[in-house]
Amino acid sequence: MHSWKTYLRDRPRTAWMLFFVLAFYALALWAEVLSEDGGSSARQDGRLSTAELRQREAVFAQNLQKNPGLVRAFSLSFLFLLGAGLALDLHALTAKRAGRPFWGSRPGEAGAPWGLGGVFEFFVLLFFIETALTGTEIVAGVFIRWDGPQKDFLLVANSFVRDVLVAVLVIFAVKKKFCLPLSRLGLTAKDWGLNIFRGLAGYLAVIPWLVLILAASAAAARFFSYEPEPQEIVQIYLAESARRYFLFFTLFVTVVGPVAEEIFFRGFVYGAFRKKFGTVAGALAAASLFSAMHMSLVAFLPILCLGLFLIYLYEKTGSLVPSITAHIAHNLAMVAFTMSFKWLSV
Repeated sequence: MHSWKTYLRDRPRTAWMLFFVLAFYALALWAEVLSEDGGSSARQDGRLSTAELRQREAVFAQNLQKNPGLVRAFSLSFLFLLGAGLALDLHALTAKRAGRPFWGSRPGEAGAPWGLGGVFEFFVLLFFIETALTGTEIVAGVFIRWDGPQKDFLLVANSFVRDVLVAVLVIFAVKKKFCLPLSRLGLTAKDWGLNIFRGLAGYLAVIPWLVLILAASAAAARFFSYEPEPQEIVQIYLAESARRYFLFFTLFVTVVGPVAEEIFFRGFVYGAFRKKFGTVAGALAAASLFSAMHMSLVAFLPILCLGLFLIYLYEKTGSLVPSITAHIAHNLAMVAFTMSFKWLSV
């Protein structure tokens, strides 16, 4: 087994990208430590402080109390989703016991020809693209003064470009370097209608578990007096910039992001982890990495649960269509919830 020094020496391009990424983040951390107005910058960019967010939560609760019909509609919708999800879980369990797998069943495939080294190289590439784009914006910011909405647009645009490039390069590597059909990544149109249904039904079935785990995580945070910061994309939607760039933000969050993440995490990363650690351990490792990349302590377990189920769908069907569909449905639900909170908290 080669050492990391030998591994990086044999891959100078990856080594230089890794050096650039580490140097960039070291400089960014140093600049943040030296900055005297770091606490006010977020406010200038339109971000909500913890106190402001709590105030909006109180206004949200008051507005709901003034609209009992709305509360009733929300409650009935929520109970319907929970009931339908539990009914699907029970149906899937019954079908499995009867030997009729509800989510599908595919024959096992040979392990992915790429390994953990290939996954590491793509992660380095992912962070290199992000830091290169951010560095370019910082240099351009010397000559151009970005306002809050423009900064939010650039942040989402960076993620858009990064995700698309990584997904395209993964597809290129599988097709050209490994000379494999895209079906090995799960990109197949076979049974696409059935797989879309499986994805929608799958997301509905996992909702009760996501709600339960999220409630437990929130209770644990309150017990330890931990005040979680909203995810960056939630802050962006709550800011005024969401009005100007709403369609672009939503296109990225609900379509581009889910498709790119499924290609990368389920099709590529999980394939390497399954080859190295087996199905169960590989799924846990890939889903944990997927959840950690969202950088939310309170949401870590719910996203981990979602990631595991997306892998389960992929494993059972051999297609990314169900997991992409479920991922899109989840992100659409999160956007709808965030915008409902925004409209009812002012």
